[in-house]
Amino acid sequence: MQNLWVFSFEYAGIIKVGGLGEVPANQTKFLANQYNITLFIPSHGIHTNMQIVEKLNLTKLNLELCTTLNTQKIGIGDRTESVHIEFLEGRINGIRVVILVGKNEFSSYILNDPIVYAPNTLSGKFVLFSMGIKYYIQQVKQMNPEELPHIIHCHDHHGIPAMMCCRQELRKATTDVATVLTIHLLSWPRYDLEFLKSCGLEEGDFDVFVGGEHKRYTLTEFYMFCKGSDALEPPLEKLGVIFADVVTSVSEDYAMSNVVGYLGGGWVYPKIDFIWNGCDWDYEEMRRNVLSTYKRELQSLDKKNWSSRKNLRKFLLTRAFSYLDESEPIYSSKNVEGYLQNHLTFFPYMKNKKGIFDGKLASFFEDGPLVIATGRISRQKGIDILLDAIPLVLKKHPNAKFIFSVLPTEFSIPDIESFLSRIKLFKNNLRMIIGKVVSLYSLMHIAADIYCVPSRWEPFGITALEGMVSKTILVASQTGGLQEIVLDVSKWGDKGTGSLVHVENVSMLATAISDFISVIKIDEVNQGSLNKEKDRINLLNSIENPEIRNLAQQYADLGTRLRENAHARVEEHFRWEFVTQKLPKIYHQALKNRGITI
Repeated sequence: MQNLWVFSFEYAGIIKVGGLGEVPANQTKFLANQYNITLFIPSHGIHTNMQIVEKLNLTKLNLELCTTLNTQKIGIGDRTESVHIEFLEGRINGIRVVILVGKNEFSSYILNDPIVYAPNTLSGKFVLFSMGIKYYIQQVKQMNPEELPHIIHCHDHHGIPAMMCCRQELRKATTDVATVLTIHLLSWPRYDLEFLKSCGLEEGDFDVFVGGEHKRYTLTEFYMFCKGSDALEPPLEKLGVIFADVVTSVSEDYAMSNVVGYLGGGWVYPKIDFIWNGCDWDYEEMRRNVLSTYKRELQSLDKKNWSSRKNLRKFLLTRAFSYLDESEPIYSSKNVEGYLQNHLTFFPYMKNKKGIFDGKLASFFEDGPLVIATGRISRQKGIDILLDAIPLVLKKHPNAKFIFSVLPTEFSIPDIESFLSRIKLFKNNLRMIIGKVVSLYSLMHIAADIYCVPSRWEPFGITALEGMVSKTILVASQTGGLQEIVLDVSKWGDKGTGSLVHVENVSMLATAISDFISVIKIDEVNQGSLNKEKDRINLLNSIENPEIRNLAQQYADLGTRLRENAHARVEEHFRWEFVTQKLPKIYHQALKNRGITI
């Protein structure tokens, strides 16, 4: 069996910030019977969490790196610091895990920082992770050469220096390793040559598969090749893309338009590929759990149709916020929590006796068609665009409801501040839950009518899959992987799953949401209104998109059809078990490109 090493700064089940953490976790889960897999990850402080220690059955390896680092060369200090790293070993999802832990004050400050991508320690994490991996592979080379990797799969730019160090060390022993780099999201970090040398890279030669052939460079030559005529230092991602034997991204559009388009063109094109992300949510299991948890409350609203989606929505909107778990929302930063406590002091946010926000929200006064959005607070995710669309939607559907469940970081405090005035305007129509909320998350998804992804850019869009598998109609930006996930009804008719709208087009976004609200209302009217025909005609006339209007005339249950289509598309094309089947072919191609025969 081939040895596969995976470098990732996130891994669901250990530590996860966003969608990236789901990818290596699910990929390795379904590859564990085909490869001997070892995941390498910085501590991020998880070694102090006893639940994680017990879950992974962590034990200390008989390896410790003790060295020094000139922090001035990497821009995180002005002196030489002692570096002391130890290695913990465990298992998860049938694979081996190696965690790099800082042992002295400096190394602990960097590697054990619980904020995975903290701006003051992130560059240091790159360096210490790479130094640790270089030391680790040196020891394995001497003591257990049978454990050396045949393939290294690096997720995003964080492990690129470590990946490069591995090949350099192995070539000293006249062996080699195939490398795969997956770009999840370009972030353009730029570092100079001294930074790479601090990571452990040496001037010795590199054999690089670039432009469809092998070329040899010294470190400086390779760096200057990647830099080209650019006045700025080359992005770390470009170094990795040029260096790797196969480069993948999470959608075909992002791979071609962004990775090839911005990071090497023809030099990269012969080795580019893509592999979709997936989703493992089980709609029926989610529904069973919700019905079991809230059965009594749901029956108090409607004894006859207590388990219907419409009743779930009514319960969520008019009562469920009072059932929020005491520990929620959960915040990743004390600074964010403190800011929210002092600024969310207006309705619908609830205050305690001291007059500060206590994490709870008031429910809505009435039921209504529900639009939800989830994800990180960042300019990328476009929550501000959706906020701008709300008043346009309310002109047609005054009873529409919006719930945004968003995750803040210290970087997003200015964005939150810009949201506050608009949140105040829509107290009868909007609830923005800021912070991690687990207790209502499944209910929110299976009760919603429309899931909205208004991203400015989106390499893939796992949240779109989560919305679709929950049987909601999708309204998403026409960008990146969303174009490959959502089947626009204007093209696919009654086989569609929602609509794609132009990026940052508030009017188009509002129209799509409004049209689908009308579709949902027609579906509900069809299920039992006294004024069925009159209501149906009025709602049909309110639909602006002629394709959607024609479909709604043809199919009174169009809303139900689109929901079922959305769920079926995930089941048939985006389950992790299916999408991961492409990876062995990618690994085989990487070995072939490297010239390794096993």
